[in-house]
Amino acid sequence: MSTGLASAAAAALLPRVTAESPAAVLLVDLATRRVVQANALAIQLAPGIELPASVDAWSDAAELRDLYGDELSETNHPLSIAAQGIPVSGQAVTAQRASDATERREPLFAVGVPLSGAADLDGFTLVVLLPLRDRDAVDAASHAGADGADADAVSAAQLRDRAVLATGIAFTLADARQDDLPLVWVNPAFTVATGYTPEEAVGRNCRFLQGPETDEAAVAAMSEAIERGEEISATLLNYRKDGTAFWNQLAMSPVQDGKGNLTHYVAVQTDVTERVEADRVREAALASERAARADADRAREEADRARSQAEQSARAAEVALQEAHVSRRRLALVAEATGLLAATLDVDESLHRLTRLVVPLLADWVIIHLADEAGQLTRALVRHRDGREDVLARYASNTPTGLGTEEPLRALLDGAPAQLVAEYTPPDTSSMSPDEREADAVAEQLGVTSLLSVPLVARRRVLGTMTFVHGSSGRRFDEDDLDLAADLGRRAGLALDNARLYTREHQTALTLQKGLLPRLPHIDGLLLAAEYLPAAQDSQVGGDWWDVFALPDGATGLAIGDVMGHDLAAAAAMGQLRSVLRTCAWAGDSASTVLDRMDQLVQGFDMAQLATCIYARLLPVDSPPGRRQHPRLRWANAGHLPPVLLPADGPPRLLDVKTSVPLGVPSTESRTHGDVSMAPGTTVLLYTDGLVETRTGDIDSDVAALLRRVGRHDPADGPQVLIDALTADLTVLNDDVALLAVQVPLEDDPS
Repeated sequence: MSTGLASAAAAALLPRVTAESPAAVLLVDLATRRVVQANALAIQLAPGIELPASVDAWSDAAELRDLYGDELSETNHPLSIAAQGIPVSGQAVTAQRASDATERREPLFAVGVPLSGAADLDGFTLVVLLPLRDRDAVDAASHAGADGADADAVSAAQLRDRAVLATGIAFTLADARQDDLPLVWVNPAFTVATGYTPEEAVGRNCRFLQGPETDEAAVAAMSEAIERGEEISATLLNYRKDGTAFWNQLAMSPVQDGKGNLTHYVAVQTDVTERVEADRVREAALASERAARADADRAREEADRARSQAEQSARAAEVALQEAHVSRRRLALVAEATGLLAATLDVDESLHRLTRLVVPLLADWVIIHLADEAGQLTRALVRHRDGREDVLARYASNTPTGLGTEEPLRALLDGAPAQLVAEYTPPDTSSMSPDEREADAVAEQLGVTSLLSVPLVARRRVLGTMTFVHGSSGRRFDEDDLDLAADLGRRAGLALDNARLYTREHQTALTLQKGLLPRLPHIDGLLLAAEYLPAAQDSQVGGDWWDVFALPDGATGLAIGDVMGHDLAAAAAMGQLRSVLRTCAWAGDSASTVLDRMDQLVQGFDMAQLATCIYARLLPVDSPPGRRQHPRLRWANAGHLPPVLLPADGPPRLLDVKTSVPLGVPSTESRTHGDVSMAPGTTVLLYTDGLVETRTGDIDSDVAALLRRVGRHDPADGPQVLIDALTADLTVLNDDVALLAVQVPLEDDPS
């Protein structure tokens, strides 16, 4: 398994298998490879150890083993690896003793995160042992952390990313020795979950995540536990930086030094919004079930009281009981189907979940046909109680007209109501074509005794059909089954329509943004290459852009920019800024003057809240006789990442100039510009932050990594090869990416 797939697998598994109770926490000094601090659960796993103690001594005292009971080697167990400063992305182990949160030999998921950049803790590693509750997922979590690439082939920064991102859980560290318990370190997953950067979070109490709907009683209980120095577990409604609410599963653990002094609180935070919402759906379904059960109980009591009455009254009571039972079952089925359909915008996934629910509970096999915009059936999803999906799929693709009557599915697509065939009678095959007879024979093999056909309806449009069939079970459908199936069809149709609307709107937004970007022009004496890549996981679009244009004075204008936001407003603002820049640049003024004028217009007309931009003029220079002069690049920077200059005969470097504030930010200082000669073969690269930023949050390291990648490029290959190389590994983007590479061609060889 590749490193990326391993991390993705662990991220998908961990929220399902970890416990809600606090974890065992250790603080390891990398200089001495010794455990210097531990929380109560960690002390319970290795009693009798006096801190500080070596990581091997602590591991031996805890009697760490792998999931199969085999002893771990002294140099290769997770604590030893973490004590070397190497991130541990997740390894399943067990400990000999139990704790208040774990049982003896219970699987634990070991994660090691170096505390690089944490105040007073640089040079330490945080080791967290999380309980794994789901035994079926333990092996999968272990393999997901172990099947990655060779550690020697992965840089330290990449390993640190894997260790943090493999958990998908936010870690924070608060100083218990200071007033108000301020944060001293947060991991990148915290930023992903909350939107707050380390700079915005460190030094503040975690109360900044609370909001108007946060449970005050739960907060008070947590404060009391902190005052007593105890473990804390709670699930709170918190708020991200952008104001959106999410359910935060929080487990805080006090960490003590060797003298028993409380020094820090380690918090493990997990976004469990989907689980909480799912619980609400289940609670609503259970409430309906309890109401139906109460109805049944009342009916049973009435039947008991009426037992002495006539036989006819007794039979009526029995019928009432049966109806109550059926009603309870139907309510539970509809409630669960609603939750499954609302859980994802993936059309196939939501419908597959529905087929798994109704087979065999409601039918022996089911076919869902989907229709295109023209109302023609295009494809089918199937499920059979005996696992004969291959036969059923072949049958569904060859018989789009359905069973029982002439073209029932076509009638549904044309607006006919749901159809019930309580007793299926095989049709007369004498007048059938060979293909129809073959399809009828396959239907007999699958088993048909009774069937229902209902439309998938949403907003007065039929998006497909759903056919429920009884076969091997010998059951028969009735009118109540038809009503239930029609209700499921309406709910499935609405989910299908919502998913299609989402996809259509997203594609429209991307088309709009790409339409706002310019086409790469042809400019004599220059080689040009550009690229724009939208963020793959983003449901909106962004404001990243580039531009190249010829100016009337013979210069070439170059620009790159990034408008704050990821929505249609950002894309529209991007188009406005590009037009404003071209207008301001046409007079041939300096790059700094152009940005100053843009800033005035942005603030005056309220075009965008915030935007970064680089504008440059590439000026051809007339050489006097006998003296060669090269074109010059003059640029100004408004809050953007610096360009990269790649000479034909030297290493790449950043074009640093005094960076001014972004456009839209009031400032009294005029912008300055830089000036550099562009010898033949020289390339200048402009880019947006989506190309370099990683979840480490260290932009200097990210830009340095970009310089190393650019340095491996041969200028003779041209700018397009450079752009292709830089974007080749960008499989999943966290932000939009825009790139522009401009090269002064190499001079022809006079020989």
